[in-house]
Amino acid sequence: MAKILGEFVARLMLALLLLGIATANRRHDVPYNGFSSYIDEDEQMVFGDNYPVVAVELLPGNQINATQKRFQIDPPTINDTEYTWNISLSYRTKGGNYGRVWMNKTEVIFDIPLNSSDDWVLFNHDMSERCRVNYDDILWDRITKQLRDDHTVFSDYTRMKLFDNARNLAKAGESGYDKVLDLISWASKDRGLGLWLHIYDFANFLKRKIFDTPIFSHFQRFMLNATSSLRDEMTFKPARDVFEMLIHPLIWSMSCSLGHKGCLEKTTRLFKAWIQLETRISNHGFAHIDVICIGIANSLLESEWNTVFERYKLLTKSESWRNKRERKDFIRSLSCSSNSTLLGRLLEVSFDNRPVNQTFYWPFIWTMDYMDSNPTSNYTSWKWLKLNSARIDEGFTSGTSRWHLNRLAYYLKTREQRQEVLDFFDNYPHAEPNQISIILGIINRNIRWMDKNLPSITQWFKQNVP
Repeated sequence: MAKILGEFVARLMLALLLLGIATANRRHDVPYNGFSSYIDEDEQMVFGDNYPVVAVELLPGNQINATQKRFQIDPPTINDTEYTWNISLSYRTKGGNYGRVWMNKTEVIFDIPLNSSDDWVLFNHDMSERCRVNYDDILWDRITKQLRDDHTVFSDYTRMKLFDNARNLAKAGESGYDKVLDLISWASKDRGLGLWLHIYDFANFLKRKIFDTPIFSHFQRFMLNATSSLRDEMTFKPARDVFEMLIHPLIWSMSCSLGHKGCLEKTTRLFKAWIQLETRISNHGFAHIDVICIGIANSLLESEWNTVFERYKLLTKSESWRNKRERKDFIRSLSCSSNSTLLGRLLEVSFDNRPVNQTFYWPFIWTMDYMDSNPTSNYTSWKWLKLNSARIDEGFTSGTSRWHLNRLAYYLKTREQRQEVLDFFDNYPHAEPNQISIILGIINRNIRWMDKNLPSITQWFKQNVP
């Protein structure tokens, strides 16, 4: 009982923590009374963009030129000059100097007390103002040098906000992703809970973007190296603190997905033991369903997938809440396969098992969603959707295929895939101009992201990852 209660409390804490981060990122009061910072992970919109980004540039003679404009997604949709704010911009220097300057709806140039050529300055250090700070290359290099030399000079919260700031500025097109990757490169010695939650989220985002590009192998080596010290400290015993409870399972799962040999060997042993004994995997916080997903993703035996599939079908006979939850978990794990034949079977069964005259059936929705979000299987779900759109619309309601394509579009990012979508709509009887425009808009944004960011990301990896 105590063990079950402990697991429940851990999951509740994680849920509340993630909810708190999301809520803080999305809080929005117009025009400038809330720190709404969040851009959705596929570049679709800014949740609340009525606040400024302050660009700071180091001039000769230790002067700072600070300019402001409205923070919004790239390309801008509103004239920046219509939005300016009175900003009380605080700063802190390496030498221990603190100060504050006022930006009265204008740019400002002021002196800053820096003692040497590597002295850094941190703006809005107390987070008293709701604004982003975009550092020029010189100032940014000094901050990252301090983080490499001794990151404890900055608080856990400051380090997390530096990463969050760099990530959101890159997503909005205000700076490059090289700054985000610079921060990850020193983070292996950091044990900041908030920082690693942000890094894990960003790593999954970037993985989806570059999974099928030549630079992905560099990304794998980079992230495995960045997380090496965290893997080394894992004892697979009960967690000693909240960081181990929440972060270690995430790092282990990410390491396996990136092909870490030791991770795959250990997880595969757990998976094969579960296949043979049919007992619930208990590995001190490492998710039962993650082990099955990783096991299936790396299994060369179709019989193992079939075993999991048969156990899933047994769950479909019960309508209890727990079984519904386990059914969803099993669908997620089965969708981790890269075998198109097996994935096709999963889609067929999920579709055929729908109740008669029911316009919405969760197992089928879950199957499509998990396959869409898995880089190794989303093309299989797209091909299946094209071949079976008439059946889907007849089995549920007209336009259901279009709804699924709307979700799949977030993972389509090439001109060839956009042409496939156009060809699909040429022959789709339920095509609506507005919905087609939305879907193509999502794909076009993904293409623009790849065109704009992939060259610089590729250059950074080639220069920094052997």
